[in-house]
Amino acid sequence: TRTLPFVAAAAVCAALIIGGYLFRTPGRALSDDAYAVQALLPTARVAEAPTTRSLAFLPVRLPFPEPSATPIPPPHPSPSPLPALSGYTVHRVAAGETLDGIAARLGSDAGAIARLNRLAGDTPIYPERALAIPLFRTGEPAFGLTEPVRRGNPASGKVALTFDIEIDDTTLYAVLEALRQRNVRGTFFVTGNWVKRFPDAARAIVAEGHEIANHSLTHPFFSQIGLDGVANELRETDRIVQEITGQSTRPHFRFPYGDYTAQAVAAVVAEGYIPYHWSADDRAIPAWLDRAVADPSSAAGGILLMHGRPATAGMLPGIIDRLRAAGLEPTTLSETLR
Repeated sequence: TRTLPFVAAAAVCAALIIGGYLFRTPGRALSDDAYAVQALLPTARVAEAPTTRSLAFLPVRLPFPEPSATPIPPPHPSPSPLPALSGYTVHRVAAGETLDGIAARLGSDAGAIARLNRLAGDTPIYPERALAIPLFRTGEPAFGLTEPVRRGNPASGKVALTFDIEIDDTTLYAVLEALRQRNVRGTFFVTGNWVKRFPDAARAIVAEGHEIANHSLTHPFFSQIGLDGVANELRETDRIVQEITGQSTRPHFRFPYGDYTAQAVAAVVAEGYIPYHWSADDRAIPAWLDRAVADPSSAAGGILLMHGRPATAGMLPGIIDRLRAAGLEPTTLSETLR
C-alpha cells in the first residue's frame, strides 16, 4: 500500500510523455516563445488555422526582457520637470547666440524652445531668426518683433509653400493631390471655423505630413478686434485644431488679409506665435518666379502665399517644377526657416 502513490505518479508521468509525443506538431519543435504566442491567440482562430505552417506555432521572439538581478537604467536620464509656463515671447537671434544661452538669459529651457520651434537639437541658428520662446522664469527682455516675418533663411536654398485655407474642402483635396504627385510638403494656415466645418479635411492635412498653422478663428481684420479679440481668435483656433487633429498650431500664424498693427503683433507674440507675411501671393507668384529663375540666391528663403482656390491646384505643379529647375527646394515653412 505504501508503494501505491509512487506507482500512480509514474503512470501519470508516462501518460503525459506519450500524449506529448502523439499530439506534437510534426517536424517542428516549439520554443517557449512560440507557446506564449499560441496562448495569446483566440481558441477559435487556432482551430481554424491551416494544419501546415500555422502562424500560431511560428517561433516568434516576444519583446519580454530577460530577468535581471538589478534594474537596467534608461539610456538617457529623463529631463527635470519644468516650472509652470508663465507666458511666451519672441526673440530675434543675435550673432553667436545658442539655444542654451537664449534659454538661460530669457528664463526659458533650450529643449522647450527647440520643440516649440520644431528644431533638431544640433540645428544652427542664423542671426535675425525669430524664435518663439516659452517662459518659465523671470529673465531679461527679448529682442522681439514689431512686424511679421517676411522671409526664411536666405542660406537655406528652400522656398516655403504656404496656403491660407478658409473657404471649402474641395479645393483643399485638389491641392493635397498636387503636392502628393510632386512629393512635396507644405504649411497650411487654417481658420478654426473651417476646421469645425471640415474636420476630415483638417485631419487629411496632418495625415499627409503637412504642417498646420493658425489663421484665426473667424478671419477678421485684426486691426479692428482689440487685444482680447486677438487672444480669443488664436486660442480657440488652437483648441479646435488640437481637438480634431491632435496637433498644435504653434508657433506659426498669419494675419487675415495681411492686416495688423504693432499692438496686434505684440498680442500674437504673447500667445506663443510668430506672425508671417509673404514674399509673393497668388497673383504675384509668376513674376516672382521669373526673378527666382534669374537669381535663385535672392529667392532662397522665400515664403509663397496661395489660397484654397481652384486656380491654386492648377498652378501648383508648375510652381514646384520651376522652383526645382532653379535649384530651389519647395517645402514647409519650418524647413525654410532652418
